[in-house]
Amino acid sequence: MANVQKLSHADVGAWVFKGNPDEVWDYFAQLEDSGFKGGDILHRGWTMNISYRTLLIEQGDLVVLWITGKHDAGIWEIGVVDGRLETDVIDEQYLIDSSRKGKSVLAVPFASILLSNYIARDDMKNDPDLAGCEQIRVPIMSNPTYLTHNEVEALTQYIPAKALKAAGWTARLEQLRGKG
Repeated sequence: MANVQKLSHADVGAWVFKGNPDEVWDYFAQLEDSGFKGGDILHRGWTMNISYRTLLIEQGDLVVLWITGKHDAGIWEIGVVDGRLETDVIDEQYLIDSSRKGKSVLAVPFASILLSNYIARDDMKNDPDLAGCEQIRVPIMSNPTYLTHNEVEALTQYIPAKALKAAGWTARLEQLRGKG
C-alpha cells in the first residue's frame, strides 16, 4: 500500500467547507427563506463528518463555503472559524438526504460574508493559479478540502477589498504574510 502523506495545519491557507443543495442540504432554499443577500454577514455552523482533517480546524482559520451540484457551483461565502468545534446533528429543516437525519456530525462555527457575486467553479478552473486546487482536482473528496496559501492569495483577486475586510480575512491575511 502506498504511503499517503497527510495534510498538516501548516499546509492550509483556507478550509473549503462543501455543501450540495441537490443531494444533502438545500442551501439556496435556506438563503431565500432567510432573506440573506450579498454583503450580509452570517453566523452559522457547518456540519461535516469527523475526520483527521476536521480535527485540524482551529479558531481563526480562514474558510470558504463551496456549494457544489448542478447549478451555480463555486464559492458563495468567505469567513473565519469563530468558535470551538462541537458535536451536533444536522439542521433538518432543509435536509434532503434523510439518511443523515439525527446522525452525529461535527459542527464548525464560522462567521462569513455572503458574496455579492459568487466565484464560479469554471472561473477557478480557468485561472492558472486556482486550476490545481484540491477542490477542482478532486471534487468528490470528503469535506473539508482546502486551499493552499498561494491559492488563497489568488482567490483574493476575485473578492472586493470591502468583502475581504467584512469577512475577517484582511487581518488574518496580513498575519499569514508575516505583517501582523
